[in-house]
Amino acid sequence: MSAVNEWRSFSPETAVAGIAPSGTDLSGEASGKTSGERSVRVRSAVVAASGSDATANTPLPELLAATTRALAEGDLPRAGALANQAMTLAPQSADAHHLMSLVAQRAGKPPLAIALAEKAISLDPDHLLSLFNLGNIRLQQQQFGEAEPLFQRILALDPANPGALINLANIRFHGGRHQEAIGYYRRALLADPAQPTAYYNLGVISQEYGRHDDALAFFDQGLRLQPDSANLHTAKAFSHLMLGDFAQGWKEYEWRWQIDGRAPRICPRPRWDGTPLEGKRIYLYTEQGFGDALQFARFAPMVRERGGRPFLECKPEMLALFASSDLAEVVTARGEGDSDPPPFDYDCHLPLMSLPGLLGITPESLPGPLPYLKPTAAIRDKWRQRLANLPGLKVGIAWSGNPQQMANRFRACRLALMAPLFEIPGIHFLSLQKGPPAKELVGLTTPPSDRSILDMGEELTDFAETAGLLSELDLLISTDTAVIHLAGGVGCRTWTLLHTASEWRWLQHRSDSPWYPTMRLYRQERPRDWPGVIARVRADLEAWAYTRAEEKPPKD
Repeated sequence: MSAVNEWRSFSPETAVAGIAPSGTDLSGEASGKTSGERSVRVRSAVVAASGSDATANTPLPELLAATTRALAEGDLPRAGALANQAMTLAPQSADAHHLMSLVAQRAGKPPLAIALAEKAISLDPDHLLSLFNLGNIRLQQQQFGEAEPLFQRILALDPANPGALINLANIRFHGGRHQEAIGYYRRALLADPAQPTAYYNLGVISQEYGRHDDALAFFDQGLRLQPDSANLHTAKAFSHLMLGDFAQGWKEYEWRWQIDGRAPRICPRPRWDGTPLEGKRIYLYTEQGFGDALQFARFAPMVRERGGRPFLECKPEMLALFASSDLAEVVTARGEGDSDPPPFDYDCHLPLMSLPGLLGITPESLPGPLPYLKPTAAIRDKWRQRLANLPGLKVGIAWSGNPQQMANRFRACRLALMAPLFEIPGIHFLSLQKGPPAKELVGLTTPPSDRSILDMGEELTDFAETAGLLSELDLLISTDTAVIHLAGGVGCRTWTLLHTASEWRWLQHRSDSPWYPTMRLYRQERPRDWPGVIARVRADLEAWAYTRAEEKPPKD
């Protein structure tokens, strides 16, 4: 699953400073908005505004004001030309360097933006807007240590600056210092109660601690200030779904398409609205990460119950598995960046993750027919023969998703922390880990010294192959990655390791999953406590391995 491509991948909002000519608030227009949320006003005036456009002999204040207007209008070439003219006219102007820094940042040139902001600060150490802009750039690059002193400097100059308070709260949040983050967010609200960003982030922290009723209250406060905030509505969806209120959760989740950088597939046919299909062909397409597609693929066959003919599109890595699983009348693949229309005609369309809302899916109506993911008999036979010579229990492991996804830093576990499991006799461990985290296998010492973990990663070329291997394993132990949805879909016994702020799909306070009857959930009791989770898994694995070893094979 991917960052915003995952159901629970949002991170704290960042307050962004803007340019505010005296008596004018252009903060949002001049600086843009982060993740769709309102920008926060920095309490500083730059220059006196003028209504006239700049000319070759325009005084500096008018040049700066014209540059601000061009930035607000999104006209970067004009803004750059005007800012350059201002810098030529007044080489010691911190305001001119600040504006050029914003132009560089908007143009996708962070190093130049940083250099210009630093120059502005060297010219005027108390230049609030440059301090704020540089701090925001550092935050975007996740350089939290470099960003914090900049926002602290702003507070020294303006102790009630809400933007600096929110960003310092964000830094504390990313560092896991949640109580300090809450303190900063509350200070920001005291300084300016009209802060949907602060309410949003307080809600996110409440979700991190499983306090979803509190989270919903914070999100509702934010929505009173910003009723059309897609982030706030989508965050509400996660809490409703976590609490098992699927009806409201599916409704709120439709706001996901209005989050910055997201858009549904552009289709010339109408979107299905849940009315009887009466033999119509419905084009269903996967969205977001692999795990989401694997989890929600189960709903495609249910279209037939509504009288429709499902035509399913997925990522290439899933094509073979979905085609062999009888999920749809037609299954096709679309690669990254492919904008061509699907190779079939259709009557209506729908993104796959909007399907359960129209089908009225509730926790009580899950899981549906199982298994719903079915590798071919040939693939299963291949893996059966491949593993035939391994005595004892065959247990698969995976410990990390995509490291580039922000949410993975909470979900992932290090392989070394799983070492206590490898001490249990009578078990052969097979690594299903893909990507850079698989390098952790190199040099790993697993007692006893004559036993190693088999690295299967290179052989798992697509999800059909991985499904075939899972079908022949006795157990999979994994953190929250796509492979657990694959294992649940094929009916493999699965033990899933969850961090404290697990995704909505695992609901609250449960050790089982309505989605996957063969799955057991092991939850952290406090943040980052993977050793505690592994200790409980080891105890259960040791007992299960002993029981299996005592079982006698049936007589002929």
